[in-house]
Amino acid sequence: MKIVIACDKFKGSLTSSEANESISCGFFDYFEREKVSPFVKRPEISSLIMADGGEGTLEIFAANKKPGGGEVEEIILSVKDPLLRDISAKYLMCGRRAYIEMAKASGLALLNPSEYDPLRASTYGFGQMIADAIERGAEEIVCGIGGSATNDGGAGMLAALGFELVGRSGFSVEPGGVGLLDLIEIRCSPASRSLASIKFITACDVNNPLLGAEGATRVYSAQKGAGEREMAILERALENFSGVVCEFAGEDFRGHPGAGAAGGTGFAMLSLLGAELRPGWQVMAEAAGLEERTSSCDLVVTGEGSLDKQSLHGKVASGVADTAGRHNKPLWIFCGVNRLAPEEAELLGKSVKVFSLEEIAPDPQTSLKEAKGLLRKISAQAATFLKEIESNLQNQ
Repeated sequence: MKIVIACDKFKGSLTSSEANESISCGFFDYFEREKVSPFVKRPEISSLIMADGGEGTLEIFAANKKPGGGEVEEIILSVKDPLLRDISAKYLMCGRRAYIEMAKASGLALLNPSEYDPLRASTYGFGQMIADAIERGAEEIVCGIGGSATNDGGAGMLAALGFELVGRSGFSVEPGGVGLLDLIEIRCSPASRSLASIKFITACDVNNPLLGAEGATRVYSAQKGAGEREMAILERALENFSGVVCEFAGEDFRGHPGAGAAGGTGFAMLSLLGAELRPGWQVMAEAAGLEERTSSCDLVVTGEGSLDKQSLHGKVASGVADTAGRHNKPLWIFCGVNRLAPEEAELLGKSVKVFSLEEIAPDPQTSLKEAKGLLRKISAQAATFLKEIESNLQNQ
């Protein structure tokens, strides 16, 4: 039997690789424990690191030694964090292609909860990484834009790339989302004009538009520290910003799926960088070889910290489920908590089994702190169902 394990991170508990390892170890614990087994030998397990374009993106490309042909070089440089403090961040170069994870410079994980401030958080550091890659000769840049701390529409990124964002005073607007209220004009520089020759592929983990009830501010700014007052300010700021951008670019991407990703950074990349926005899981899956592995396996396993309605749209779990469904493979999903009703889980596929850590550790704090051991334990219990798959294979 061949099994593919391709988990997303369990946020706050486990990385993708740690989750994969825990499940794999749990399966092998089952075979060690079982004295009599219908299996001739243990299954062959392939572990694929996955992400949705946010935290963990670089690890996938690093794990795939030659994602674009040639050797992978790790670049470390000084950039600004979301609050414009100096930090070190890294990205990867592979020939003329660069791989950049926005969260390394502009991520929410870089801040303490007391520092969350979407009114002032900036994407400038993310832009600095892009600019550095271009200086080093990158002709194609793959960006993962999940996990941001920002709601500035990508304005900080644009400033770092040479665009001048001019306010009513005639000077550059202040950093962060709040500064966009004052924006009246965008100007090019020689540096920004040179961006036309660069190919941008943007991996995003959401498909929200820029504005409105399903937009960047209303859906995501609360988790970045915004209350109702701040949301109202940020929505007005993005409305003003987007109007200026649309007039400058001559196209309107405000309603494009993914325009609201990373606090509107997806919109800026579409409008002014000519980026191709793609589901993050899809970009990561191609790098990891998920399609090829799935076509020749007997069981697909994935997992994430919280299985909920967001999991059904553009997340790793739904992406892996789509792949398993195309190849008519059974799918198992492991999660910390399961917020899907049975009929909602069925949307991920007909042959789906869900295993939640809540089944063996009802206390969420326990699940968070002891996720590694609990995941190994529940996967060992789940392994008893491998007999069903083996039986089906023998009857085919």
